[in-house]
Amino acid sequence: MMKIVSDDELRFLRPQMNTKIPKTPETIINVYDREFWKRFWEKVNVGDGDQCWNWNASVDTNGRGRIAYNSKLVGSHRVAYTFMCGKIPEGMFVCHTCDNPLCCNPNHLFIGTHDDNMQDMVNKNRSHHNGEKSSKAKLTLEEVKDIRDMYNNGETQTKLAMKFDACQSVISRIIRNKTWIDKNYVSPKWSRNYE
Repeated sequence: MMKIVSDDELRFLRPQMNTKIPKTPETIINVYDREFWKRFWEKVNVGDGDQCWNWNASVDTNGRGRIAYNSKLVGSHRVAYTFMCGKIPEGMFVCHTCDNPLCCNPNHLFIGTHDDNMQDMVNKNRSHHNGEKSSKAKLTLEEVKDIRDMYNNGETQTKLAMKFDACQSVISRIIRNKTWIDKNYVSPKWSRNYE
């Protein structure tokens, strides 16, 4: 059963979070649209400041919460961030520190670029498209380790590419730890000749 948010709860929700109210409502969502905010927060399980506040309504195919505003679907985490923190800079993402796509707790949200979000995903081992799990993978983890070992023992990237039936650029990205990322692998600071 969804919690009904009273006017008093809605009014005091923001100050409880110790965040600033945005000075200018230049966001896609009007921060002064009382009816929308009431409807929004009724769909969120608001808990303590350190808990996830899960979205309890419509979700997309990736499991992220969605809500309609002015006939446009908006991510519930983006709406929560806008309410508590203000405008989201153009082109920026609202990312989760908790890795829970349903979470609307602004304490768990941060602004970042697409690259920041992807790096966060890799750092937390959440990527389902890396390594052997990728449907496009032509190498195994064991082969990648062999490539790195052989390169560190003097083999050229061109010879490794021929041996493993891969492009030299793929070998280079493996050696530089740009793909098949291994936190324990120290990539060379310089690159030898390709020949």
